[in-house]
Amino acid sequence: MSAFRFASCLAALAFLALALPASAQQMQGTHIVSTWDDPVKLADGTETVYRYEVSYDYATGETLRRAYDGAVLVETVELNPPSAPFPMEIEAAMNIIQTDEQLSTLVSRSNAIVGGGFILFGEQHTPCAKPARCLQFDIMSQDRLESYQFVVVDLHTGTIIERDFYPDL
Repeated sequence: MSAFRFASCLAALAFLALALPASAQQMQGTHIVSTWDDPVKLADGTETVYRYEVSYDYATGETLRRAYDGAVLVETVELNPPSAPFPMEIEAAMNIIQTDEQLSTLVSRSNAIVGGGFILFGEQHTPCAKPARCLQFDIMSQDRLESYQFVVVDLHTGTIIERDFYPDL
């Protein structure tokens, strides 16, 4: 395959990915949350420096901490999921809400703002159990004194799973 044809195919695929509706956009892969180096005393009394990495996997809903001695993986520990969303998650969820016809109409007609982005776990709302990654948003008045609707977005599937989370509000 020529380089021009390969580049054309890549451009077409990129265009298709951007043209997908928000409901088809989802967070994928593994996101590195943090990394750091720490000195470690080994069983034989010598010291080395481990490189630690905390990552979140959108496919499984797992948060892992891995320790490396150079390039060698020496330990993997499953952690609780991050309790605060990453900025890219807020942005992706807001995009899903903004491109939803029903919700965007509510926001524009009521001159509302969308705030929040709080994480919901499976214990709080069953559809948010692993591997889901749910964020809750409040569609509210400009002065933030009146809530119109609470919305829950699952970033694992890229969908709105609750359009009116507290209907009696």
